[in-house]
Amino acid sequence: MQRWVIWPCRIVALLWLAAAPAGAAQVWLAGGGASFNTDYMQLFEADAPWQQAAQHVQVFKISTQMALTLAPDQLSLIIHDLHHRHIALAMEALMVPNPPTCGNVEGFSNPGDIARAVRRLRSLGADLRYVAMDEPLWFAHAYSGPRACRLPIADLAGRIAGQVTAVRQSFPSAAIGDIEPMPGIDTAAWQRNIFDWIAAYRQATGENLAFFDMDIDWHLMPIPQVQAFEARLRASGVPVGIIYDGDPQDRSGTAWTEHAEQRFAAVESDPASVPDQAILHTWMNQPTHMLPENQPGTMTSLVLRYAAAETLLDVRRQGDSITGRLATIGGTPVPHVQVQVLAVDNGTAGVISVRRLSGDVPRGAAKATIGLRLDIECPCSGGADVTVGTMQYRDDRTGNAVQRRFRSPAARPAQSLLGGVGGEIHLVSDLAHPLLLGTPTFPVQPGDPFTLIVPLRATPDSLHGGYVAVIFLRADGSEVARSEMPLTPGSIPIGTATTGTTGAFRFLPAPNVLRLHPGYAVSFAGNPEFRMAETALPGTPP
Repeated sequence: MQRWVIWPCRIVALLWLAAAPAGAAQVWLAGGGASFNTDYMQLFEADAPWQQAAQHVQVFKISTQMALTLAPDQLSLIIHDLHHRHIALAMEALMVPNPPTCGNVEGFSNPGDIARAVRRLRSLGADLRYVAMDEPLWFAHAYSGPRACRLPIADLAGRIAGQVTAVRQSFPSAAIGDIEPMPGIDTAAWQRNIFDWIAAYRQATGENLAFFDMDIDWHLMPIPQVQAFEARLRASGVPVGIIYDGDPQDRSGTAWTEHAEQRFAAVESDPASVPDQAILHTWMNQPTHMLPENQPGTMTSLVLRYAAAETLLDVRRQGDSITGRLATIGGTPVPHVQVQVLAVDNGTAGVISVRRLSGDVPRGAAKATIGLRLDIECPCSGGADVTVGTMQYRDDRTGNAVQRRFRSPAARPAQSLLGGVGGEIHLVSDLAHPLLLGTPTFPVQPGDPFTLIVPLRATPDSLHGGYVAVIFLRADGSEVARSEMPLTPGSIPIGTATTGTTGAFRFLPAPNVLRLHPGYAVSFAGNPEFRMAETALPGTPP
């Protein structure tokens, strides 16, 4: 097997990773979800309405499928427009060759496809700077579903090495890195697998991974864990990327991009946690459009939100009041803007808030049930304390709605201390006493949009103790899919404050809120100049 010397490839990768301004992440942009069927190709027209956003993008990523199947004139347009804009080209690569008896899932491609893809790019004049492997460790080693291969890590690395050789034959200097889901399986075991994989890749290919991109399940991996693993990777010498995205169930581009912004604002509120690569990427149903940059909810508008100045909220208690200051990372005040204050359940305040979960009924579903899983059917860390009221499932196409309640001998009536809507039951579990509840089923129509409305209270410790879900079933009762709602602590808005010329503000909660000693969350929604910011104050003992 041909070996490649480690240092030239590492030097090229580090030079290109340094293309972003000092102290800033290198910005990657990628579409290919619903947006590909709308205005994706319009990005590459000379007067496309993303002139400002394009100046902030250093790398644009296409897929292996695009490299193989796009019409030559379309692929050539992408290549030459990106070159004109001085934006580097990347390819998300299906780097695991399909074995005869397994594979044919994400991350895999037919033998020879990678070689054909890179040769085609080269023939059309591309300068492929980056190759991001599409989750080979997860899908070839850890995945246990249909057609799972469960390849040993060393075996996987050997198979990947042949693909690396194929890339190098067309693009000797391309920086080859990896994407993997986080947290994946059991967090500690999965992280060990990742470092074993990094070492096996080095052994098999003779070079280090040029970068490692984290594809994060934001509901299962808290921001401090994201930052901690990012620091571990960086300490091992691997540059780190983070994919900033919304949720699959987001029903609009605006909701999706707002979730993405919340995530990069939270991760990067600590300047030490700014990644080497910030990847703004959708493969979901939202956003449906890449353009224009001045319309909220498009992918190019998200680039401008990422380029806005990072802000920080410094919030404290002074007696009964909440005081704070909003400023940029460099300390410049953000004056004359509103911040919102919410009361947050600290475990005793009993904050019940109405949550919504939206999506589309999957193909094959005939009926559904609403389920509650506490310390069962989840990667639970143990312990949940929740209150759930009467729920509503609504078909958003027809407007038809059904109401359901959980019933359990383990439940007891709950008193709503703040924000209750009536009829709640209180449930407590731990790993030794899990709870699995479901409501009577109701009919659903495949393809119809739905909204689940749940009055819910959850203590902070419940976040990793379970979830509420809509579980979609076939006519015979077998499960098709489920959409999950995490057990985040309840919160309700209690008022706003306006920053002064120094960025300072003061807020005094109402007496009925103060009596409950809740925690507080303070947020700034952001504006064209400044990113959003959020911070929290823990509750005080009653």
